[in-house]
Amino acid sequence: MNNRPPRFIVANDDDEPEDDALYPSHDDGMEGDASDDDEDSSVAADDVDALRAIARLAQLAGGIDWFGACGQPLQRADIALLNEYCAAIGVFDPQIDRPDGWQALSDIIREPDWDAELWQTEEQAMQALMESLAERDVSEHDLLVALNHAGTRATEAVREKLEGLMDAAGFADDDLLEAGIQAAMQATQQAALVLAAQALLGDALEADGQHPFALKFRLFERGHWPLGLVGGSYRIF
Repeated sequence: MNNRPPRFIVANDDDEPEDDALYPSHDDGMEGDASDDDEDSSVAADDVDALRAIARLAQLAGGIDWFGACGQPLQRADIALLNEYCAAIGVFDPQIDRPDGWQALSDIIREPDWDAELWQTEEQAMQALMESLAERDVSEHDLLVALNHAGTRATEAVREKLEGLMDAAGFADDDLLEAGIQAAMQATQQAALVLAAQALLGDALEADGQHPFALKFRLFERGHWPLGLVGGSYRIF
């Protein structure tokens, strides 16, 4: 979409887990020696809670009506949600710009002057979530595998849906297709991090409002494609 690379979370392990592998019981892998103290058990339980939260989102990602409202007029609820998301990332009262069709969208994703500060803000937010989970001793390997699984689920669903929408419109653009897949994958992984952190930190994660990644994901759930800022305007399809 712009000159910056997308930030994805990819596991070092190429194995794709079964869904059940992401839903371990609180007893699985926790039958250690009787000398294990309560703190060790608590850490293990936290790990399971975080992974279960990501697994639930992975299942949800496969059933979302990705891009189903793209090209349609924004509803009042869409605009309110977009403004809430923008405020959460420090952009207040943005001018909203909606592409009027697939060709206009294709042209937009090739524009060179997207707002780098928004990308940096999201990078910092992702890093903060990862650090919060690390502080609770969540296994980095297990976390990355779970996030990779969630991203894969989104990718599979988005590719099929977006190809169908573009075919129905008589429009073909491999770059646009790939941009949509990448955007959905990133949004899913970001939202998964939020859910994992909420499972451990609860209300302490975002005491004064919803996390921006949760708000962004809700825009995708409503069938839209939040694109980003350029020239002071927020682009959404």
